[in-house]
Amino acid sequence: MARRSKATFNYDFGVNSEAVKNYLTSPDIIAEFKREYTRMRDIERKQIQRLQASEFAGMQSAQQKLAPKLEEFYTPTGKFKKSAFANEFAKMQRFLSSERRTVTGQKNIRAKTIENLQKRGYEVNTENYAEFVELMEELRRRNLDSLYDSAQVIKTYFESKGNRRSSPRQMNQFFNDLRNNSGHNLDDVE
Repeated sequence: MARRSKATFNYDFGVNSEAVKNYLTSPDIIAEFKREYTRMRDIERKQIQRLQASEFAGMQSAQQKLAPKLEEFYTPTGKFKKSAFANEFAKMQRFLSSERRTVTGQKNIRAKTIENLQKRGYEVNTENYAEFVELMEELRRRNLDSLYDSAQVIKTYFESKGNRRSSPRQMNQFFNDLRNNSGHNLDDVE
């Protein structure tokens, strides 16, 4: 495979989709952004594949949907959708600038998180880290991720043998049991 030459993509907009959209002013600039988008999409695809083949396959970064191909940014009449393109471009920039995109980055994040949680008294280690992250995602999904709510749920979770492997069904059962045994309705917590 031929090595791609270094691109001279000299636009400084960070990860702001409005800034990307404002740069898309001429056909030449749009063509340059399309080339960069294709290059970044290849990198993103490889990063996601590596994450999916690693021990972090269950993490949100590994489950991320791959950015659409350039053809999907055209209407049936052939008009280029600048807003949609700018949003995806900025989203991809955020992913590629994140530490979560690589296996090494995931390991660094895991180590820092475990260290911080252990300092706070939680029994989190490399074996139950994925389960802990799954629990936190479930708390976010249920809007129980405020400091008070999550601290109470996590404490109860670890006291009730939190080191077991849980399926989504078991996780729902855990929350139902917690709700029934707590004396108050967790769905009413603001």
